[in-house]
Amino acid sequence: MADALVGGALLNGFINVVFDRLLTKDTVNLVLGKKLGSDLLERLKISLLAADALLDDAEYKQLGNNRVREWLNSLRDAVYDADDFLDAVLTKAATEKKVRSLLPSFFLDRHRKMVDNMEGVVKRIEFLVSQKDILGLQKTTKDNNLSSSSLSSSSSWRETTCLMEGNIYGREDDQQALIKTIDNNESQLSVIPIVGMGGVGKTTLAKWVYSVAEGFDLKAWCFEELASRLFFKPAEYERYVMHDLLHDLAIFLAGDFYCRIEEFGEQEEKKVLIRHLSHFGSLDHLISKVFKSSVKAESLRTSLYIKDLLSMESRASKLKYLRVLSFCELDALPGSIGKLIHLRYLDLSWAKVKTLPESLCNLFNLQTLILYQCRSLTMLPNDMHKLVNLRHLDLRGTFLEEMPRGIGKLKHLHTLSSFVVGKHKDNGMEELGGLSNLEGSFEIKKLENVADGRQARSARMLEKNHIDYLLLEWSRGHEIVSNTETERDILDGLQPHTGLKELRIEGYKGERFPDWVGHCSYNNMTSVSLLNCKNCCMLPSLGQLPSLKSLSIYGFLELKRIGDEFYKNDSDHHSSPIPPFPSLEELVFAYMPRWEEWHVPDPEAFPRLRRLDIDDCPLLKGDMLNDILWRRDCCLREDEEGRSDEMVGGGDALSIRPSQSFNATTINHQPHAALQRLSISWCSKLVSLAGEGLAAPNLTHLKVTMCLKLEALPRDMKSLFPSLRSLVIGGCSDMFRLAEGDLPPNLKELEVGISEQQMRDLSWMGNLHALTRLVINGYYTCKNIKSYPEVGSLPHLPSLTTLRLYHFPNLETLECNELLRLTSLQQLHIDWCQKLENMEGEKLPPSLLLLKIEGCPLQEHCKNKHQLIWPKISHIPTIQFNRDF
Repeated sequence: MADALVGGALLNGFINVVFDRLLTKDTVNLVLGKKLGSDLLERLKISLLAADALLDDAEYKQLGNNRVREWLNSLRDAVYDADDFLDAVLTKAATEKKVRSLLPSFFLDRHRKMVDNMEGVVKRIEFLVSQKDILGLQKTTKDNNLSSSSLSSSSSWRETTCLMEGNIYGREDDQQALIKTIDNNESQLSVIPIVGMGGVGKTTLAKWVYSVAEGFDLKAWCFEELASRLFFKPAEYERYVMHDLLHDLAIFLAGDFYCRIEEFGEQEEKKVLIRHLSHFGSLDHLISKVFKSSVKAESLRTSLYIKDLLSMESRASKLKYLRVLSFCELDALPGSIGKLIHLRYLDLSWAKVKTLPESLCNLFNLQTLILYQCRSLTMLPNDMHKLVNLRHLDLRGTFLEEMPRGIGKLKHLHTLSSFVVGKHKDNGMEELGGLSNLEGSFEIKKLENVADGRQARSARMLEKNHIDYLLLEWSRGHEIVSNTETERDILDGLQPHTGLKELRIEGYKGERFPDWVGHCSYNNMTSVSLLNCKNCCMLPSLGQLPSLKSLSIYGFLELKRIGDEFYKNDSDHHSSPIPPFPSLEELVFAYMPRWEEWHVPDPEAFPRLRRLDIDDCPLLKGDMLNDILWRRDCCLREDEEGRSDEMVGGGDALSIRPSQSFNATTINHQPHAALQRLSISWCSKLVSLAGEGLAAPNLTHLKVTMCLKLEALPRDMKSLFPSLRSLVIGGCSDMFRLAEGDLPPNLKELEVGISEQQMRDLSWMGNLHALTRLVINGYYTCKNIKSYPEVGSLPHLPSLTTLRLYHFPNLETLECNELLRLTSLQQLHIDWCQKLENMEGEKLPPSLLLLKIEGCPLQEHCKNKHQLIWPKISHIPTIQFNRDF
């Protein structure tokens, strides 16, 4: 029943759209002359009003009466045709250059055909209305509260999430019954349904109950949450898909007006009502056969993923009323696309096209053009400025050389993902000045084509108040500039509005940044990235951005020192009570080859830092780095009960990657109570992680890799890191002492890649009762191991469910008997052991559910069910091979 109601509401909404498009006689006469009957528009209006008054009753009766359902379908089809006619007239009125009233009284045959078609549509609607008595349909009006579709009330038919305001009259009995049910302590009901026909006030009554009900610890008016759960559900790859229930509802509502090509049978009758057509999967049906036998091309409004839809020139003219067209990985877009003059939405995502036909610019009604990931596309059509109704132009993933001329004439553009500055006035920065409605994310590329600050200011970036994310990019390969002050003036002229949330500057050629970069007036700025600013010798003053959470600085080749200027602008005479970088959580420095000093003037700086990553900064002094890393943890604050505040007191993730010139030989400082993640990589001169000074009671993840001089892990790790859950050690060839049975007892994941002797005998691990995942990497030091694991080498690991062995270059034999000791093992992964082809012992553990082998000759024996191998693995339910060896 609910589906039918919604279906009727959709038809009612469509009729409202047609009413909004009703034309004046002057408009029609301008296009078609005066041959259109004077009463035709009035007849159309009257017939639509009459049909609309019957919709509510028809909605209820269609479920039990197929004739009523067919009546609704016929009405919907007629309204589609009426909308097509009105759209055609409006399009011609907007695009015709000659005034029709100056033409002779006769006009073109195609215009006569349009008038005749419209006459037929009006007669069809009038006939359908006349059938109301035969079908037993009754008119409904606003007065009896059954119709929510009256034209006069269409604008007020809105759902809100506000609480009940005012009084309810005439529903006193229902109100009392609801309150009695809610107050009844003996009732076991968790849900109280309120049912009734549309418009009787179910939602109003529910809002009233919400407002007056008492005795509940928690009340929520959760429409948005329910809608989100109903409409979409999470899918893989961080995507969302339509919920099955909503999908089924949409299919039901579409009825005979929607179809998928793959659903056609061999003897499918022609479906004259189809307006929306889609295709998913391989196309076994020739598209020409589909249109010949099943679909009326002239009626089609939507085509999704039908690759060869426009393969025939003659077909495009028949698809003239198409509104939505989407392709998937199209090879070429034919010139016939220009005949689809009613098209509103065109999606060419992932198309392999190198050019777009100029005829594309004939699509006067086009509002959305998606060119996402069209990587071969380098130029847009020259006459793009003719698409005056374009609102959304998605150029993400394209590599355009420059913008077409006159793009500034597209005054209705709201979404323009990027603007590639050209070298001429009609495709330069001045064209951006007229695009005042841009919103969301916006990128300006090839800024090396901007001559001076005046040109930059002509873009009027300061006035584009709806942009949230801004990228300013200079191309690579233009590092040498004649005047760095001119470059600074250009960047100064590109100042955005102060409501900007994210800023990314890449390839800037100046030596200093203008004052607006980092100015405290940017209260909403949460992310700043400054990349490959190779001439800059000092950083901008970013410390006073109150909301900044993420900061990345990369490729500053001339920067030697970070000093006071980084934290506060000298020209700002107002002292701030807040510490520098009050909200910063992530700070990344990378590829700064001349950086030597880092000065922090305020010990309270970075109070919320969660992650610090320093990579490829070879001249940064290690002792200074240690001071920076650890001094802020000394500022850990406690509340009145002595509990530390993690968000205030210090970071929960540190990543140290300073390259070969890292001078520290020991990390040994005060306890780091808030630290949760510590990653140390490529510190080639780091010798030891000292003992008690490194205490981190809340540390859960520790990773130490490629520290070639590191000799030992800390002693007494049980006490130092009692909360440790994950430990990764690899590429530390000089390490002679491990934990010696002293690993934290709650450790769940362990990955080791250490010396050959330590790999042969893993007894140093101790009995880790909580360990569930063990990864053994033989790449670095295990070149002499030919059989693994050796008898007696594995400790007692009762909870281990996953074991991975990889990169043992000379491993020849897998010892099954030793693995039988792992009684809980469910997954065994063996990767890139290029000589492994034998298995010794009885069999692999009976608890195994998955065996996965990649890059090993053993996988061929397993595939071929070798007589010596297969008995050892045949009991495993799932055996996988990622690729052939």
